[in-house]
Amino acid sequence: DTIMVEGHLILTDCKEQGKITHAKNSDGTTYTGKGVKVQGGTFDMYGGTITENTSQYDTGGSGVSVVGASDTSKDSIFNMYGGTISCNVAKNGGGVSVSRNVDKSSSEFHMFGGNIIKNSANSNWSSYGNGGGVYVSWTAMCFLKGGSIRENSASVSGGGIYGSAFARNNANGNGGAAGIYVLGSATVTENKADGKNNNVYLRSHTADNGFETCSAKLDIRGSLSGVIGVS
Repeated sequence: DTIMVEGHLILTDCKEQGKITHAKNSDGTTYTGKGVKVQGGTFDMYGGTITENTSQYDTGGSGVSVVGASDTSKDSIFNMYGGTISCNVAKNGGGVSVSRNVDKSSSEFHMFGGNIIKNSANSNWSSYGNGGGVYVSWTAMCFLKGGSIRENSASVSGGGIYGSAFARNNANGNGGAAGIYVLGSATVTENKADGKNNNVYLRSHTADNGFETCSAKLDIRGSLSGVIGVS
């Protein structure tokens, strides 16, 4: 990872030089890994760019990965007020991945502004290739209050946003499916999965046969002046 956030990181780009990307090896090849990993801390992004990061980690999030912490008193929070997350590639969640296990602290992504654009989730594996722009795992939460998620792509589902379902019995009745909450001027458009229009994809079942499933949900709260495409 380029930057690990366990405390509080603020990216403002006051001099238009705030770019987070991996460097190159002496042979010209680019290092792989996440741009920013938030685990037990808060990342506030007001400007700058997080771009051209490539990761093959299972948890995804080549641009920004938000992961629940073992210390349940320390929530993992990413607040995006501005700036751009672009051209990042991962198995799941090319731009942003929000993930959490039920025994970890809260993992949340709050988008107030900015752009998540031209990121991709690519994989030939059946469990991957989801969430080109944003991947939201079961028990994690995504709040879209402004900004734009557009022109992202996935090889399987959720070109813009992918919300994961949840096999309740696997966690002894705790937790729930991915929660995606939308209001204000948030816009999710022009995203594709497998070459077809696919903006927000809500998973309705899991691969665990015989278990009760909690489906991912999209909750529109209050007035919505933006445009959200749903599959």
